[in-house]
Amino acid sequence: RAEAAAATAEGSGYPVKNDLWDFESGTVWLSGARNEVVTFQLVVECKPEDIRGIRFRNVAPFQVEVFQNVAIPIQERWCDDALVPVNLSDAARSIRSIASLAAAVPGRKRQTFTVEIYVPKKTQAGDRRFSIEIRCRKSVWVVNGQLKVHRFELPDKPACTADINNYGRAPASGFEGALDDPRRYLKIERAYFREARKHRVMFHLLPY
Repeated sequence: RAEAAAATAEGSGYPVKNDLWDFESGTVWLSGARNEVVTFQLVVECKPEDIRGIRFRNVAPFQVEVFQNVAIPIQERWCDDALVPVNLSDAARSIRSIASLAAAVPGRKRQTFTVEIYVPKKTQAGDRRFSIEIRCRKSVWVVNGQLKVHRFELPDKPACTADINNYGRAPASGFEGALDDPRRYLKIERAYFREARKHRVMFHLLPY
């Protein structure tokens, strides 16, 4: 089903041009309010060891975080479900480290990243342009970005309640690895809650 969906999307021209992306100009169009996190995915067609660096240019005053999408086997399929932070100061080493710990997907050469851009509260409204340079072993790719900042600002207190549930054993209380290194376990557990709070959702641990 996943292969059929991918073929349908490719046949429709979606990877070449859609509401957010234009291949010909290499441009991604985004929009967001002040105090909002804007997210998009970046797919690089190469092996992890071939990536030499990822650099953002003219991105101020935005705050950028990049995560590598790690594939997890779920019911005989591979889903890019886990997001692992990439250290942009040494992206090549960080990506290699992540790849060395992740399961290898047979036949896959692409690397998928999730980019999060936070728009500070006092950012001036209007269009902002930036670029992303991805250096690989044999090529350099440049993605142009345009982010439209709206005049309004999202409040710190959410207007509605959003929940996200975790049904796995980690990092729930009683996780086997917690007894080996309690301080490390608590640090990981709190990181889950902080990440959820940053994205204005309530995180629930439900290890059924």
